[in-house]
Amino acid sequence: VVHRTILIAPWLDPYGEKCPTFFEFEIDKNLVTRTDLHLFESDNDDPDINESINRIKTVLPSIRTNTFRGYGHFTFKDMKTDKFPELIGTLLGGDDR
Repeated sequence: VVHRTILIAPWLDPYGEKCPTFFEFEIDKNLVTRTDLHLFESDNDDPDINESINRIKTVLPSIRTNTFRGYGHFTFKDMKTDKFPELIGTLLGGDDR
C-alpha cells in the first residue's frame, strides 16, 4: 500500500513528440481513493509540463494541488537552492488538509 504519492512537475509528453507509445495509458480516475495524492506545480514551468498537469487535473479534479511561485521545474538551477521544506512537510504528513 502506498500511503502518499507526490507528483512534482509531471510530464506526460502531451503532444506525443518524444515518447509517443510510452504514454499510451489512461489515468485511473480512482487513484485518489487509494493514496494521499499531491501534485506540485510551479507558475513558471514549461508549457508542456503545464499541459500535462492540466490533463491530470481534468481526470483527477480532487488531487491536492500545491502551486509554487517561481520554482520553475523544481531543479537547483530554477530554485537556486537544494532546500525544499514544502516537499519534506508534505512527505511527513504536515500537509494533511
